[in-house]
Amino acid sequence: MAIPNALPTRDGEWTAYEPESASTVCRDDHLWYVNGMNTSPEQHRSAAIRLANIAHHQALGLYNLEGNQLTFQVAEALRRLGNDSAVQLALQAIIGDLVPMTVLVPGLREFLVQSSIKTALTVTHVAGILLDIEQCLKDYVLQPVVRTAAVSASVTAQALTTPVLGSPLLPGVVPLLGRVAAPLGLGSSPGLGNLALADPPAPRGGATPARSAPAAGSFALPSRVKEQTAEAVLGAGNVATAVLFRRLCEKCRGNATIHIVCHSQGNLIVSNALAALCWVRGNQSLGTIHVYALASPVPAGNWPRHLSIIRHIYTIASDPVPWLSMGQSYGSGATVVATGRSFNLADHDVQGYLAIPQFIQAITSAMGVPYP
Repeated sequence: MAIPNALPTRDGEWTAYEPESASTVCRDDHLWYVNGMNTSPEQHRSAAIRLANIAHHQALGLYNLEGNQLTFQVAEALRRLGNDSAVQLALQAIIGDLVPMTVLVPGLREFLVQSSIKTALTVTHVAGILLDIEQCLKDYVLQPVVRTAAVSASVTAQALTTPVLGSPLLPGVVPLLGRVAAPLGLGSSPGLGNLALADPPAPRGGATPARSAPAAGSFALPSRVKEQTAEAVLGAGNVATAVLFRRLCEKCRGNATIHIVCHSQGNLIVSNALAALCWVRGNQSLGTIHVYALASPVPAGNWPRHLSIIRHIYTIASDPVPWLSMGQSYGSGATVVATGRSFNLADHDVQGYLAIPQFIQAITSAMGVPYP
C-alpha cells in the first residue's frame, strides 16, 4: 500500500486516504472507492479524501488509470517539462540555432516552446480520452459475458469464445481466452461436453436454489482454477477490474462487511468484478457488500443478484451517463436528484455526487458517525 494520501501512479493501484480533520480515524479495510474514466490522479485523490472526510474513516482508493500507462507517463513527462525552466531555455536555444530569424522577435522562442508543450499535452489528453472510451466499451460489452457465467449452471466450453467477444473493440481478449481455455482442454475437444461453471447465485429473496449437479459428460472446475480464469479474463479488458476481483476474493468471507463507492465507469468495474466473484463462489456467503453506485451506466440485470450484495443507487437527473443504464439508475429504490436542467455533462462530476445529502446520510450511518 502506498503512502497515505499519495497520488496514484499506475493502473489498479490501491492507496489509503485519510480524513483531513477527524480527531479519530477508523482504519479497518471496509471503505473502498473506485473512480470513473478520464480521472487524473489528483481528481482521484481529491474524491477519495472527500469520501474519507464524510465517513471519518480511511478510504482505500483503487485507481482506474486515465488513458493507459504510456499516455499517463507521456503526460507526466510533459508536465515536468513545462515546469523545468532550464530545459525550456535549452529548447529555446535549439530553436534559435535551427531558425535564427526567431531571435528577431522578442518572446517568440519562448512562445514556440510553451505552445508545443501545451499542444503535445492536449494530444496526449485526447488520446487518453479515446482509450478510456474504448475501455468503457470493453467493460460494457464484457458485462453480458461475465453475467452469463455467473447465472448459468452449465455453459458449453465454446461459449467462452462466442462472437460477443469478437468485436474489433476487443483486440487481445479472444486470444487471451484461448490461452486460458487451452490448458484446461476447453473448446478443443467436443467430447468434453458441457463445462459446469457455477451454481446459480442466490436470489435477492426467496429460497436459495439447490446446487445443481454437472450434466452428463461435464466436469466442475476447482475454485482456484475458476479464480485464475476469471482474473485473466477481467484483466484483459481492465487491470483495475482484475485487481478489485482479487481483493474481493481475499476479503469477502464470513462476516466481513465491505462498502464500495463507485462512480461512472467504476460501476462497470465493480459490477464485473462482483459478477465474477459470484461465478467463483456460487451460493457461498460473501459477507455483506454495500455498493454505492454513483452515476451508474450499468444496464438493468447486469448487476449480479446475490443475497450478500446490497446496492444503493444515486443519480443526478441531468447527468447523461446514467441514461446508458436503460432505466436501472432511475428505478425503484434509486435516489434521483432533480436539478431543473435537461442535460448537463458537468453534472456528471463526482464531487456533485459526493454532495448528495442522501448519499452522505447513508455513508455516515453505515460508518456510525454523525450526519454533518
